Amino acid sequence: MILATIGVLLSTLAAPQSEPTPREWNQPWGNAAGTSFVDVAPLASMPSEKWRLESTELLAGPIVTQRRLFAAVKLDGKAQLVALDPDSGAKLAAAPLDAVSGPLTLVGADGLVLLFDAKAAHGYRLSGGALTLEKSVAGSFLGPTWGGGVLLAGKPGGGVQQLDWSGGKAVALAAKGASRPSLRGGVVATFSVEEKESKLALLRWPATVSGGAIKLGALETAWSGGLIAPSATVPQAVLVGVPGREATDWCAWFGAGVGGGMVRKAGVHDLSFQAAPAAMGSRLYGFDAKEQLVEHDATSDGHKVLVEKAGLPTGGKPGAPSIARDVLYLGNWALELARKKVLWCKADLDVVGAVVPVADERIVVATSRGRLVGYGRAEAAAASGKPRIPAATPTVVPGKEPGLVRADGIFVPGKVTALEGGRWKVEPKGGAAQEYDAEWVALAESGDAPGKRTGEEIALHGAWWKVLAPAHAEGLVPAIEKYRDAKLVDEARALLEEAKRYGLAPDRADALGASIPAKGGAKGKAASDAKKACDEIVSDVRDASWKAFRAGARWCAERNSKVAASVLAARANELRPEETDLELIEDWVPSDFPEQAGLEERIKAWLLWADALLPSGGSFATIDDALRRRLSVTKFKEGEALVFRTRNILLFSRENDPKVIGPLLQRGEATIRALQKILGPSPQGLSPLTPLEVRLYRTKAEYLADGSSPPVWSAGCYSPNDKTSRFYSSMGDRKSDPVQHTLEEVFAHELTHHYTDLRWVREGGGKDPGSYWMVEGFAEFVAGQALEIGRMGDTFDDASAEAIDRCAAVARIDPSLLLDFQSFIDIDRARFHGGELEGMVGTFKLKHTLSETTVDKRLLFYAQATALTFFVMNQCGDEGRAAYVRWLESVYSGKPLQTPWKDLGMGSPGEWKGKFVAWLKEA
Repeated sequence: MILATIGVLLSTLAAPQSEPTPREWNQPWGNAAGTSFVDVAPLASMPSEKWRLESTELLAGPIVTQRRLFAAVKLDGKAQLVALDPDSGAKLAAAPLDAVSGPLTLVGADGLVLLFDAKAAHGYRLSGGALTLEKSVAGSFLGPTWGGGVLLAGKPGGGVQQLDWSGGKAVALAAKGASRPSLRGGVVATFSVEEKESKLALLRWPATVSGGAIKLGALETAWSGGLIAPSATVPQAVLVGVPGREATDWCAWFGAGVGGGMVRKAGVHDLSFQAAPAAMGSRLYGFDAKEQLVEHDATSDGHKVLVEKAGLPTGGKPGAPSIARDVLYLGNWALELARKKVLWCKADLDVVGAVVPVADERIVVATSRGRLVGYGRAEAAAASGKPRIPAATPTVVPGKEPGLVRADGIFVPGKVTALEGGRWKVEPKGGAAQEYDAEWVALAESGDAPGKRTGEEIALHGAWWKVLAPAHAEGLVPAIEKYRDAKLVDEARALLEEAKRYGLAPDRADALGASIPAKGGAKGKAASDAKKACDEIVSDVRDASWKAFRAGARWCAERNSKVAASVLAARANELRPEETDLELIEDWVPSDFPEQAGLEERIKAWLLWADALLPSGGSFATIDDALRRRLSVTKFKEGEALVFRTRNILLFSRENDPKVIGPLLQRGEATIRALQKILGPSPQGLSPLTPLEVRLYRTKAEYLADGSSPPVWSAGCYSPNDKTSRFYSSMGDRKSDPVQHTLEEVFAHELTHHYTDLRWVREGGGKDPGSYWMVEGFAEFVAGQALEIGRMGDTFDDASAEAIDRCAAVARIDPSLLLDFQSFIDIDRARFHGGELEGMVGTFKLKHTLSETTVDKRLLFYAQATALTFFVMNQCGDEGRAAYVRWLESVYSGKPLQTPWKDLGMGSPGEWKGKFVAWLKEA
């Protein structure tokens, strides 16, 4: 967070430039804009309890500041201010609250925790394991808000005041205004109810302190008549600032049943949120008086219902909203906004008020009994047998001190020691020792000499990017603000886009964007001088980042990671395009990279491909004699196709667009690595190193003419005859495929067939044992879960995957619409490819994605097969997954299943069907 230095904290001499980046929920409603938005990684899987504070009453908070969780609670019968570790819930310190009185409010600000009661503001500081009272400032502070480097509050009887902490006094700023002040886009706003005139007045001013005083704007009439809340409710009103039609628009919320609206010069839009709305960008989210989840877009006044009361997920309740990046928490359930997908719903989650995002993949809730409970991602190990890599925040780049680079691209500095079995221990300065299995470590260095890379290149790239990119984005912010203040609008907006590309927090970017006027007005020498001064700041920031990215590139190259080095060098060149250094990269271009018209063109082309290949660990294949022989029996000729290798895939491609090839290889590798975890070693002793040969054509005509006779309706196909998978890249969106897949999903589905047949169990002599639902259901199951690997871990237990959601939607409407169970589990390959699966089923509303789907019998077969696969592997006890793997081995070996329900402890196919359908209705 960019805050004033400790010496001028909260004083009238502070000169803030912008509100803090909302990385911490440091006051009521999250941050100074009242958006309930925090820029931390969301908890996207079912919450698992991590800790519990057995308090009996929550008096204020919780808030997060200094990466610590603070709350005023009654604990052991006494009122206390406690400091907790938000990850573990460990109690770090506590201070008694014997002298406080009345309702309490907590605000965190740059090293202080400010506790407001009816008579004073009390400042506590956490230091050396103790939480001590620094001093108290007498006064009554209504709706205190920390933002822009100052503490603002309403005052009894009306008006706005500022807390001068260093001076130990409250300074009156305005006689009017009484609501909780809110800051957005460099502007502070507050409301005042003028009851005699039946109107609501708006007071706003720039959040800049100059010469020890705030320059106030004129009192404006926000609206007259209607929607007027009593004066008594105004001090606790919540103002939410969002980018709207007129720079920043303000939503005033007075409380459930009281009313609220979006305020602007042109009028007001009536809004009836039950709780203070959460905002992201220009959109506000929350439940209305009808218990419908609604979205309001301030830029267009668009107001739409996302979920009706009857459409809430099973067990879901209309809770108070909060947002972590792109995930909307709604009490006991969570919704991913981009895909309108319900990520989890925990019916028994006891939560009062908003879910508080406290750290990456961590939330804290207050319960109805006054307890605080911390939740995080389950450390499940169902597939891999090992817990996931622990969460961590990157803080430094490698190179200056020993340490190790984790598989997730985070550098952990400290003393490194090799342990038995390829494991590693690192002892950070001032922290607990950490131990990692070999698969979690990409590089370990204990001395001055470069270490040997044992993991993926992308991890080494991440060790630099995850630190340098945010630093570059943050470094640009002062320059953006200076361009804005100089009315150099085009320059400000262009630089803001650059900051976004380097990871500037979305809420911060929105606030800056809203503060930039629509038109510039700078002219003449003053404008020229201002631009020159701003340009010099930008040049200094880019120069520093340019040097840092080049240092990272060289560091990676020295550790046999030339693809990662090339990508970092490309980022450096983008920062100083007028001095593009291709010579640095020349030695990093692989010898197998196709020749270009000239050296410069070759290097530039390689940089595009390096970006595409880095995520999958892919490379251009060496065309040796063995590969030439392989090419000779295909439709490809040497020189007509690009050839790529990853750890598991050999790809021949007529498609030469890196933006197509890169995502395919990345998805393919994720799929195969998932299969290795689910299936384990081949029971037939097949080699785990045999590459999966894939051919990618540009058009469907080329794909169908390859000789493998794929179904005409297919978008991709694995051929057991020649052990090859084929696809075509001109496939458009989901409508191009009858199973409603994207190209990447088709790729994952067919590679599952390919891997299972080639590396796990060979098909049994052409025999067709039936149970074809397993062949397609398993491929669809893996394809759907592979989408979630990066986010959900390796448990393969995401019941919200689209195919499962589709089958469950049919079952909830009418289970008789499902394919006949006995016929379904017996169907063989011939019947599947015959005319049996023709005809429409209907259109159904999905539960986990806020949309409808049209289903025919073929699509239902895939969905039902996927759902039954998921049911057996995740809902049938400890034996379910093991039984399914045994069944799959039998089917691929050409042996029909006899009585599979008995393996699940069930007495008949009817019992199996009954439990499956009952689960579907609730899924």
